[in-house]
Order: sequence, then C-alpha cells, then structure tokens
Amino acid sequence: MRATARTDTRQPEYINCPVERQLIADQNDLFRRAWPLAPMLGRFKMASDIAARSGEFQLACLEAVRHYDNFTLDTDLQGTHRTGAFKVEGETVCFEISLLDETYKNRSAAPADLGKTRRVLTIYSPQDL
Repeated sequence: MRATARTDTRQPEYINCPVERQLIADQNDLFRRAWPLAPMLGRFKMASDIAARSGEFQLACLEAVRHYDNFTLDTDLQGTHRTGAFKVEGETVCFEISLLDETYKNRSAAPADLGKTRRVLTIYSPQDL
C-alpha cells in the first residue's frame, strides 16, 4: 500500500440498472472485506495525510473500512457501496472505490464484470480533497 494523491473517481453515469448496481455493491463489499487476502481483486492505497499517520491509526482505518456497513443516501447515492465515511480516533476518515479497467488507468467500461474491472480503494481524510 502506498501514499498517493486522490485520482478522479467520479461515479460513472452508466450504472443505471438496479440489478447491476446491486451486483457492484456486492462485489465492492467482498473487495473491502477480503483485504488483504484477495490482492487479485484490486489495490488499496492511502492518501498522503493518512499515510503520514501512525501505523496504529492506519490499521484502525483499514479495519473500519473492512467492517463498514453504514451506507446511506448521503454516502452511497448510487447504491454501489463505493464510498463511506467514519471516525477513527475522533477524526473523520473517508474511503472511495474506483472501478477501473485492467490497466488501472481508465474507468471500467463494464464495472459489474470482474474479468474487466479492477478496484482501487483509497482511504483519505476530507481535508485531502
């Protein structure tokens, strides 16, 4: 896992089918919960402000992401479980899952297809935006 600046991960407008949204939500949940056991599903990274914190803080963030289940209309507008926010040591921390192509360079054209989509989960603080 490396420190990095956030990339452009706007929600693709083409995920408009409720069945596809639910499938993507299930895949995103699996990805979050499987870390670190399933690196083939994608990558985790931390923004520089989180990476600069103690190892204990970083581990608490990772555990909070793995167990996160507070998806609401405020944090999960499309219902795909791509974003969330929580508190660690009294500080707000956020995560976002990008759905990218196999090269990790562009948005996936088929976000529900595990064979064509790679996930990158970024953990960051709101101040890092």
